[in-house]
Amino acid sequence: MRSFLGITAHFGVGIEFNSITIGVYQSNERHTSEHIAEMLLNTCTEWGIDKDNVSAVVTDNAANMVKAGDLAFGKKHIPCFAHILNLVAQNSIQQCTELRNLVTKVKDIVTWFKQSNIASNELRKATDEETKLIQEVPTSFTSTVEAATKEVSGDKYCTSSKVIPLIHCLVLKVESLQLEDSLGKDLQSLILREVAKRMGVIENVTPLAIATVLDPRFKKMHFTNPLACSSAITKIKDLMKTTAQNELESDSSDTSEKPEDNFSLWEDHHKLVRKNWKTTKTDGSIADELTIYLRSPIVGGRLNENPLEIWNDLEIQLPKLHIIAYKYLTMVGTSVSSERFLPKEH
Repeated sequence: MRSFLGITAHFGVGIEFNSITIGVYQSNERHTSEHIAEMLLNTCTEWGIDKDNVSAVVTDNAANMVKAGDLAFGKKHIPCFAHILNLVAQNSIQQCTELRNLVTKVKDIVTWFKQSNIASNELRKATDEETKLIQEVPTSFTSTVEAATKEVSGDKYCTSSKVIPLIHCLVLKVESLQLEDSLGKDLQSLILREVAKRMGVIENVTPLAIATVLDPRFKKMHFTNPLACSSAITKIKDLMKTTAQNELESDSSDTSEKPEDNFSLWEDHHKLVRKNWKTTKTDGSIADELTIYLRSPIVGGRLNENPLEIWNDLEIQLPKLHIIAYKYLTMVGTSVSSERFLPKEH
């Protein structure tokens, strides 16, 4: 077995989502977080990427990968949603004692069939029924998990804003299943427990929460934790203020601080008035933009539409919010893209 580190960059150009593999390296050293962080930074240097321009780092959530991302870029980590879903399905089935015992029993009976020339019809019938149960019960759950995994594993459309809504919809779907047999009920309970354990705090992952709020198709609708939603909105306000302040400093650096031609004792007063007017106007416009956006109807019937196209129409009305939305909606929710690359044999 050989170990490879795959690095994929994701970014937006206009209303299009782009992904590009910027590095696939064979690693013969120990997979320490320090070594991986060094490889990440070296790749950025090779491509001329300023590490401060990296908005988020998505990994398979292994401890060394998470720490490597933190060492290289600061705390900007997003856990891979596809990996978490896979763990939910695997662990739930593994912990279901009745299902595990049933699988073992059927395997033993099938082996006996192959080794014996005679088998009673009753035994064959029992095996058929148990085999059918093994196939049907998990399928009702795995099909839900599979659909969610496929939905969030793309790299040509927005996925960061879909993670929280998909978890909410997945839970609602599993909870609504009407199951009569004990096997199905046990598996249902285990899956809901695994989801709560591994995804219960996903709404507190700031980049995913901001992306969800700023997706016109979802906004606040799928949040189950009001504090997490409120925190995301507060963070959006802070980001908008920072953006507005940067714009003010850029606009006023050449004019507001220039000395007046004629001496005036009121010169500093005029500077304070201009600063106060601009700050007041900025705070008001930020509040107005966010209020207008959150109060406008959710674009619920356009789930397959590119949210960047929707924001393209909103840019003139909500210019500051558009900047923040573009940054977070071009992030991804999984590390699947970097794992699709298979090195060729030489």
